[in-house]
Amino acid sequence: MASATSLLFNSSLTYVPPTRSENVPGHSRDDTALITLLLQEQKQTKTRMETLMMVMKRIQHRNEIRRIVLEEQRLALEQEKVRLDHEFRMTQLQMQHGHVNEMNV
Repeated sequence: MASATSLLFNSSLTYVPPTRSENVPGHSRDDTALITLLLQEQKQTKTRMETLMMVMKRIQHRNEIRRIVLEEQRLALEQEKVRLDHEFRMTQLQMQHGHVNEMNV
């Protein structure tokens, strides 16, 4: 468990220094309420952090799926380009040699 001092520095609560009478030996103040609030805040912060981590993992998973889909689309486009380039070259060769196929006209 974190110390009360570290909780104070990591908290949105404001530290209130002891009064002059509380500094006198034997007259220490009771910080139980403050420590309880700090522990509650720490628990809420931990819960928020866990929630954010779950959201981040879902986002990472969706991004990975999108990356895979985009890579598949890129490969499909690359294959289509190769096919069209080949078809274009074959059509050019047929035209150069005067053997124009009626299907390619």
